[in-house]
Amino acid sequence: MRYFFHFWRHKPLIFLALLVVLGCAQKDRNRTSRKEALMEKEIDTTSLLLKYNDNLFSIPSPYQAAYVIRKHQVHFNQRLLNDPAFYTRYTTNFKKALNIGIYGTDLGYLSIFSGEKRSLEYFSVIRKLSEDLRLHNALSSTDITNLKHSLTRQDSMIHYLTQAYRKFDAYLIKNERKKIGALILAGGWVESTYILSRTVLQTQKRPLVNRLGQQKHALENLIELLSSYYYDSEKYTELIDALVDIAYEFDGVIYNYYYKEPLVKEKQKLTIVRSTSNVVISEYHLRSIAKKISKLRNKITT
Repeated sequence: MRYFFHFWRHKPLIFLALLVVLGCAQKDRNRTSRKEALMEKEIDTTSLLLKYNDNLFSIPSPYQAAYVIRKHQVHFNQRLLNDPAFYTRYTTNFKKALNIGIYGTDLGYLSIFSGEKRSLEYFSVIRKLSEDLRLHNALSSTDITNLKHSLTRQDSMIHYLTQAYRKFDAYLIKNERKKIGALILAGGWVESTYILSRTVLQTQKRPLVNRLGQQKHALENLIELLSSYYYDSEKYTELIDALVDIAYEFDGVIYNYYYKEPLVKEKQKLTIVRSTSNVVISEYHLRSIAKKISKLRNKITT
């Protein structure tokens, strides 16, 4: 596979950055087994859709990997998360944006496995970094309060998230903050794939291996979205080069996707994804991907 960096003038990107940062925090402690069964089927519908030069790209929400990990009864591992106390290390806007994505993914992982106290701690760090980047102006104090209080109530979280997303998206486009959105997405993908790859090495569970292999195309999309910033600064060049290096390891992954039209239930407002996939990955490529993801993630978080 070859990667080409195209440098063209782009139309506004529709970044669902807020979905990375906050949407992964959904949790419903009173969820029934029936609701869990439905969520298993519809989880892929939570992918982030990005518009670039009138083309749509899909990057999985970090919530997907965390949910799959829990679904297959893997125990919570606090050591995989970035320490919220480290946020003071991030003094540049570049690092702050990337780590909003990192902490947003951690928030999703934590909210699925752990309690409200730790979730609020990560939520607080995300707010501080967002304020540093002047992203807090996108939402009113009432919006923030509603999102905070809905962290453990799935139905209300979806309602407030939908409203907040529209405001956040409009703010990024209006104020030419598309780079910030791109970095948030990159950080979210890196952390999600890091947690997933470490869990795969630990458990070797086939569904998790499949989920890791599916990141092959997501990474291609992410690289293309970032590529127009390649020469903006040395930081962007290093980040994109590191992602491309990881992508070469994914070349050893054989990924077959079998599309089947989704089943839409209008009354229940439910879309059931029925497509299937098959992933073939060697132990060598698995360990190489995990090693390079860890290296990039550590560079972002230190």
